[in-house]
Amino acid sequence: MRGPALAVRLLVTIPGNPWAGRINARDRAAVKRDGTPYNRKRPGFAAYQEQVRLAALQARRAQQVAFGLDLVEVWISLWVPDRRRRDIDGPIKALLDGLTVAEVWADDQQVWALHVRKHLGAARATVRVARLTERARAC
Repeated sequence: MRGPALAVRLLVTIPGNPWAGRINARDRAAVKRDGTPYNRKRPGFAAYQEQVRLAALQARRAQQVAFGLDLVEVWISLWVPDRRRRDIDGPIKALLDGLTVAEVWADDQQVWALHVRKHLGAARATVRVARLTERARAC
């Protein structure tokens, strides 16, 4: 007997401010006193990444999705409550890392196409993941 059919798309909604998990260039590259490099991240990064992980785990279970080692395409919608200046790339690292930790895919290097858009509305992020189609690979 075969198991349930696996969906080819996953939709995850993460409530709250996506910019709580932002990471800037100066946050990434830090050097210890002995000269060894390490990644320094803002305190909100780990908390937001965990929020993403929990939302993704819940969505994976409910939608019965598994991407394994397949190449994927990702659409991210970032909802902001006002028109203050926010760099669109700020929350992406926390979102992708949280999805990796939730085992949506084996490694975020499998993300072959990434689409990001900001919207006005209640603060949240939505992420849609789909297997990469042959047509998209050819582009």
